[in-house]
Amino acid sequence: MSDHDAPTDLGSSAADVFRVGYVPGVTLTKWLRVWNERHPERPLLIVPIDAQDPSARLRDDTADVVFARLPIETEGLHAIPLYEEQPVVVLPKEHALADEADVALADLAGETRLDLDDSLALEAAVEVVEAGAGVAVMPQSLARLFARKGVVARSVTDLPTTTIALVWPADGTTDDVSDFIGVVRGRTANSSRTRSAEEARAAAAADAKSARAARAKAKKAAKNARENPEKGGGKSASRPQARGPQRGKGAAAHRGAAAADRAIRQNGLMTQSSAPVALLTGVGRRENIAAATALTLARDGWDVALVTWAAYDRTMSWGDRPDDVASLAAEIEALGRRADVFVADLADASAASSLVGEVASAMGPVSGLVLSHSQSVDSSILDTTVESFDRHFAVNVRAAWLLIKAFAEQVPDGGGRIVALTSDHVVHNLPYGASKGALDRIVIAAARELGHLRITSNALNPGPVDTGWMDDATRETLTALQPSGALGLPQDAANIVRFLLSAEGGWISGQLIKSDGGFSV
Repeated sequence: MSDHDAPTDLGSSAADVFRVGYVPGVTLTKWLRVWNERHPERPLLIVPIDAQDPSARLRDDTADVVFARLPIETEGLHAIPLYEEQPVVVLPKEHALADEADVALADLAGETRLDLDDSLALEAAVEVVEAGAGVAVMPQSLARLFARKGVVARSVTDLPTTTIALVWPADGTTDDVSDFIGVVRGRTANSSRTRSAEEARAAAAADAKSARAARAKAKKAAKNARENPEKGGGKSASRPQARGPQRGKGAAAHRGAAAADRAIRQNGLMTQSSAPVALLTGVGRRENIAAATALTLARDGWDVALVTWAAYDRTMSWGDRPDDVASLAAEIEALGRRADVFVADLADASAASSLVGEVASAMGPVSGLVLSHSQSVDSSILDTTVESFDRHFAVNVRAAWLLIKAFAEQVPDGGGRIVALTSDHVVHNLPYGASKGALDRIVIAAARELGHLRITSNALNPGPVDTGWMDDATRETLTALQPSGALGLPQDAANIVRFLLSAEGGWISGQLIKSDGGFSV
């Protein structure tokens, strides 16, 4: 379905229909069919949207979700990149390049680029191309949509692709939105990630809780028997146990827990029926540790939730790079793994509290939590403002606590892993360093408090890592201080995170690990 044949009855009640907006070029037929088969009681209403302002219908509540062409302003929104569009150049059929299979941007030098004329809509630009008055570059889907007899489209090999994403309000993740995400991502009606499986997930969670309780009760009983044989433990301990079947729910749960224990010890988190899901915060640009970690985990078989917040990046020297996040997600999916993008301001307590649940709703239970986000604005004891201090602690400490809490409340029975990126840099960096110190304490406490849920929790201090923030003078100074004469790279930290999230790293918990190439020695 294209924008030429989409129903646009905006008078329908939002309670009666599920409203889907889309930019021109998006094909919706497949998703429409699947949704209507599952939800005949609530049909889809297809709403064309302005490609220049695709989030407008979300802001004025005339759409529940929209298919948008990135980049867009994503503050207050969640966005899941879906697929990449190849750029093409639309040429007159008699053009000298029309016989080429594809072209390079340099081949278009000297041509009149009609797509660069803001006063000309792309559909009109194609009409002008047909008249022989120029060429127009656009996504392939739009070239197909606006195709005319007198033009041809040829791929432009050295231009970046564009990304189509599913976008919805951060505070609007309803059951219907979650179900629609499942439809778009290709999940079946019986998938454990759809609303139809809520009862099964609840039952599984109850079984897991029962097993953990039985395990704790059995350990306590064994301890009492060893320490107090005169109170009933001695006799039974000195005699062979009956070989008959154990009876009762507690015994069954204990046997199930023991089997689960053996499987977990043998195989770690990969004993789950589907690929484990890792949630990574702080994914803003390709050079950072979070991006390297996401790719590394994807190669290890993890599905990855990428959490980003462009408003913070815009305040930093590297700036907002929405294409980086989209290309990272595309590269992960090219590896055969899922990569969903979530936009969240972790200074907002409600956003931090709901994030894990939103990821679990879209992708399945989260087994790995990698906290690599941070608020970092240099200031000293004398010039730090109260506002800056509070924001650092909101993002670096409060959000971490809320994410860990939410993670523990939904962790699969196979257990989970928490790794937080930390730092000991505090001189002239008071709010950042102090908040990272508080983060360390929370993460280490989690190892003890959440151990019964088979959660390991560690903090990783990677030392100075060149993630693109260093100027030449800083790079030279820090390199000279490294024993090896080389700075750490994002992949160095990613390798440690990978190990801590693996089955082999399952015995390490409650540690503050320095992996800085000897910088701190």
